[in-house]
Amino acid sequence: MSSIVLNFDNSWRAGLGLEYQVDPRWLLRIGVAYDNTPVQDAFRTPRLPDADRRWGAIGARFQPNDNWSFDVGYAHLWISEVPSNLAPPGPVPGALRGHYDSSSDIVAVQASFQF
Repeated sequence: MSSIVLNFDNSWRAGLGLEYQVDPRWLLRIGVAYDNTPVQDAFRTPRLPDADRRWGAIGARFQPNDNWSFDVGYAHLWISEVPSNLAPPGPVPGALRGHYDSSSDIVAVQASFQF
């Protein structure tokens, strides 16, 4: 059995969101956020190629009556390009060197019924 030391740093997240009630049935949402990664460059692995992330999100709620509501949301994450310089444990020669560059899109849909 092998183990991998990840040596996480402390991290933080900041975000700001706004909601606008168009009328009693429609609610619009918008938001931004920034996530600081706990992963240090020297310990980044292909299993966890995490990096700082910037978020942009929009969404809406439609509530046709007191019982039903429908929500939809979309977020795009811009993930910073980061290096990897992982030295192997023990006497094995070589190292994992490279860069990770990624982004992500998240779509969510929800229907709620209250009784």
